[in-house]
Amino acid sequence: MGGGNAQKSKMAREKNLEKAKAAGKGSQLEANKKAMSIQCKVCMQTFICTTSEVKCREHAEAKHPKADVYACFPHLKNYKTTFIIPKKVGIVPWRALSERLPTRVALAVRGIDITDTRCLFCGDYEETCDHLFVSCQFTQLVWSIISQWSRAPPTIAFSLKDILDAGILVNGSKKKKMVYNSITQVVIWCVWRMRNEVVFGQTTPSITRVVEESKSMAYHWIKNRSGSSHWSWNEWRSFSIIM
Repeated sequence: MGGGNAQKSKMAREKNLEKAKAAGKGSQLEANKKAMSIQCKVCMQTFICTTSEVKCREHAEAKHPKADVYACFPHLKNYKTTFIIPKKVGIVPWRALSERLPTRVALAVRGIDITDTRCLFCGDYEETCDHLFVSCQFTQLVWSIISQWSRAPPTIAFSLKDILDAGILVNGSKKKKMVYNSITQVVIWCVWRMRNEVVFGQTTPSITRVVEESKSMAYHWIKNRSGSSHWSWNEWRSFSIIM
């Protein structure tokens, strides 16, 4: 009559896949546009956000031999100081900028059968990178606590790029910018790790755990990789370090 459960499930999966593909056409175009976030300030040519410093320098030397590389790509002055964190940490925010992390929406767009694309933290909105790391209530509380602890200036963020830019545009020394930018990237990595533990380990989301892990891991990486071995854990916890 109406078909068995297996047939109904198959029809439901095919219907969800068609919806995901239809939504994905526009989403992918928007993601590709957002990904082109690096721009040569001389000729205005745009590049994908994962473009390396080497490629930027090659462009500057080939196209603008009389111009300084930093005149072409001012961001190199800031981002080149962030390599004190492990690559496995730094790659997460840069993949997130172009929606290349396997969020629920991204998986559905790729044709993977995802019955529910809502955020695993709040359950209210679709799980995209911008939602997961910026607008989700769970993550907003994490950012609020981290900002109060680190005495970071207030930031109004509408996208992940706004959050990353805030870390390098803070007033102060080069080392201070490096510390704030590194903390930002570590927090993003810890949020993503918590999300994966919820997916694969059935863990209950914990704001406190994300905050404490972010502080702890950022402390060890920044202290040992930036020539700040004299910083104590108590100084870091109260953020009374000298930069």
